[in-house]
Amino acid sequence: MTSGIVLFEVSDVAASARLAERLADRWNVILSAERSDVMVLLVELQPTTDDMALLSRDVEAWLEEESLCALRYELDGRGYVLEAGELDWSVDVAAPVVDEVDVRRARLLDALDSVDRAISAVGSADGRPVPVRGLEGLRDDIVFALRLADTSS
Repeated sequence: MTSGIVLFEVSDVAASARLAERLADRWNVILSAERSDVMVLLVELQPTTDDMALLSRDVEAWLEEESLCALRYELDGRGYVLEAGELDWSVDVAAPVVDEVDVRRARLLDALDSVDRAISAVGSADGRPVPVRGLEGLRDDIVFALRLADTSS
């Protein structure tokens, strides 16, 4: 018997919005920026025996699509790592950053785009909106960060 809540830790804001959008069709999802270094998705499991397996397979597929190797999650107070796919080594993380302000602004715009897409796409089969709690607040935070970036440049 599990607590019925799974916590996924995603280090990228845009990626967390895409995962929330993907999972919201089947599960109740809350997106939280409770920590400064990571976004947390709280996913409420359905009371079926195979729901955790379905959730794991869906998240594994997302990991592969995002070219990520692994994702930390917590279930019943225990930490686990879900591994799938392969890391995209085409990204040169050692390359010097010419203009950090432009890079930060581009990341914020990518995050805003992902959050806006998630807000507009999440819905139920009967057309009623099924919101991912936390997306609107996250959108407000990103817009505020963009405004700060624009005034500091």
